[in-house]
Amino acid sequence: MKTNAVLRPVDKALAGYEALIREAEGRRGHPFPTEKILASQWEVSQAAVNRAALRLIAAGRLRREGYKLLPVASTAVSLVGARLAVLSHRVTRFPGIPEEAARRGVRVEEFFFIGRDTMRNALQKVLQHRFDGVIMRITDSGWEWDNEAAEFDRLRIPYVVGEECLPGHNLAAEDLRGAAAQLVSHLIAQGHREIACLCSLRRLLRSAAVRQGYEEACLRQGLTSAARNVFECTAHTTEAIRNEFQRIRREQPATSAVVLFDTDLLKGFLAAIRKDGLRVPRDMSVVVIGDSADARTAQPPITCISFDARCTAHLALDLACQQILEVRRIGRLPARQRLRLEGTLRTRESVKALEAPPAAGADHAARGTNRLARVWPHAIEQRLREAAETWQWPHRLVEAAPRDPSNRWICAPWPTEPCAARTAGWATCRCCTWAPACCASTGWTST
Repeated sequence: MKTNAVLRPVDKALAGYEALIREAEGRRGHPFPTEKILASQWEVSQAAVNRAALRLIAAGRLRREGYKLLPVASTAVSLVGARLAVLSHRVTRFPGIPEEAARRGVRVEEFFFIGRDTMRNALQKVLQHRFDGVIMRITDSGWEWDNEAAEFDRLRIPYVVGEECLPGHNLAAEDLRGAAAQLVSHLIAQGHREIACLCSLRRLLRSAAVRQGYEEACLRQGLTSAARNVFECTAHTTEAIRNEFQRIRREQPATSAVVLFDTDLLKGFLAAIRKDGLRVPRDMSVVVIGDSADARTAQPPITCISFDARCTAHLALDLACQQILEVRRIGRLPARQRLRLEGTLRTRESVKALEAPPAAGADHAARGTNRLARVWPHAIEQRLREAAETWQWPHRLVEAAPRDPSNRWICAPWPTEPCAARTAGWATCRCCTWAPACCASTGWTST
């Protein structure tokens, strides 16, 4: 038997407002009835009417004048005649934007820059000629255009950033955190447990996103030691990359796989491996975020996370056009949006499949988590008794930190420095209130 769907109160209020807006198209300046009257007519609560009104105000369908609600004039808005400025580095262009924008009636003017000075000059030209929208890709680690961004907001010029940037800006870029997590999951599926990540100090925002995704994926899989193995190059030169590679081999000699944050490091990293007489993937597996000609033509080809550059460019164009339409329709900048494009895993010959390590050598965090994944007995009484015992188990951080006879925690740093809470009790720990949290946040291990 087919039944009619029951509308939620907010949906009923939205439908009622839509009907009132259609009725008010022929007459202007007549406010809607109060929320109390509308709630009585639609048989919903006044709170539901208020929430529906707030949604329509945010969407630009209603406007508020004091305590009155009036419909926004439904004038037809289009992108015809809009001018869009596209700013990008000379080596990282947005493919396909001019053709797609021309199909929508938008005129595009491209500006290319090399350093910060030419980038600032391009931003000044955009402000001087009062473009309707801006799409930009900032590849430098410096983010020193706050004055220009404030001027964009003052002139109601929406802008979209196509590279990893700070919060508070419209973003249409690659999902770097998800890409790092995909590569870590792929390496773990191939049996790798000793993993390291190589980032860069030259591109801080991109490195921070990759590092966060890498650490989260390692901790989610119980690899707490691998989560600490993050190294950063001071430059993208062959010598700087080789120094970091030597540091990885010196500090973490058991590392079997390395995640590179970008293809800029790939050529130098492969050269460092060959100079030490090692081979990929026999001696070390290598994966990278991003696809390039170097990754495809390397011997062997490098497993990577690839992003569709044309799809990313169209995503930025869609967001910019949507913002321009909103400005033309409601006369103000709409809410900021941050869109990320998911990458695709390209499996190649640079990852060696290892045998799964024995359970006795598993990571301590993995043991503390996986001991709950057990085969429970069929007898209900025994199952309840064993479940009650598991509830009494201490947290793995508490269990890992034994106390001396004076009822005080004994901590040691990782690996050699003296601990700030070695002789302090729980309440007087210098790092935090609880000693286990102190050990977790600073990477300390128990002795």
